[in-house]
Formats: sequence, structure tokens, C-alpha cells
Amino acid sequence: MSYKFYYSGPLLFHSRLTDEELRKLFDLCKRDKKQSWNKYLAGLIKEEYRIKDRIALKKILDPHLVYFKDAYKNWYNSGFKQISIHEAWVNFMKANESNPIHTHTHCDFSSVIYLNFPKNLKKERNNTVTSGTKPGDINFLISAKTSPFYINMKTLTPQAGDFLMFPAMLPHFVNSFKSKGERISVAINFKISES
Repeated sequence: MSYKFYYSGPLLFHSRLTDEELRKLFDLCKRDKKQSWNKYLAGLIKEEYRIKDRIALKKILDPHLVYFKDAYKNWYNSGFKQISIHEAWVNFMKANESNPIHTHTHCDFSSVIYLNFPKNLKKERNNTVTSGTKPGDINFLISAKTSPFYINMKTLTPQAGDFLMFPAMLPHFVNSFKSKGERISVAINFKISES
């Protein structure tokens, strides 16, 4: 006897940057008040800055985008010709800051890359007693409505180097934390073209 089952829903792609790629990416993340990006973002985060050098950013990510293109083809049973960076910014998230439920606009896919976490965040997570998501987690909502026999949400506890890509209209949010230090992440919006 044999059986099959079929995946459905959004593509949630996961790759990991090397230490060298992370170092290069970190060098692009400037605390430049002239590039403050808060007014364009949903985050309740004081320090969010636009990353200007998209050419250097794309060069760092190109090896991962090759794998994303392959995953896209396998997931959707079709491909795309090009992928380009539409916008990019860095989030320096601190204690009690959060990113409420939101989607991304004017793009096809969004992504997040994690650079750093507060030293005591892991301990804070381990000491948090809940049946829900924990401090610093990223949560993807497949559907706001709970349905029997559906997986309606995917929660991930990211680590430095994790690179996640997902459809831009997939609702997601990030829990706050209390630990001192910064949870540093880079968000990038992409456009794809089929010709």
C-alpha cells in the first residue's frame, strides 16, 4: 500500500548565510538618521534604517537566490526569470519593541535575515511559560481564521544567519522581549519577473 499527500499554501523558504556573508551584510547596516525608515514600516521599533547599497546586498544574497529560484519552481510548478531587490532596511530591535501583524506592499516576496540576538534571549525564552509563541519569535499567519485540521500558523525561533523568504502578502509578526541588547535583522523586499 502507498499514499500521497500534497502541500499547499505559501512558500516559506529557509537558507543560512555563512559567517563571511553575515560580516559583509553587517557592514551594510548603518545607523544613518538620514536613512530612517520608520515612517514606511509597521514596526514599533525606534531604529529602522534603509540600506542603500542594493548592488552589494544582491551580490551577498545571489547564492541563496539561486536556491530560492529552485524552491519556487518546485513549490509552484513554474519559474521566474529575474529577481530584484525593491527595498531593504535594518531593524535594531530592543527590549519591549515589537513588530505587529503586517504584510509588505509593492513587492512579490519579502525576506528577513537575522544578524544578532540579545545575549540572554535564549534564557528568557526558556523561562517563558506559555502554550503560545515566545519572546523574539517570528510568526507567519496562514489564515487569521482557525479551522479544524488546518495548520494556520508557523512559528520560528530564528538564529543568527537564518534567511527566510515568503510571499509579501503573508501576514507575520514578531514578539517583544525583555532582555537587554539588540535583535538585529535585515528585511528585504523583492520583485520577480517572468520575462
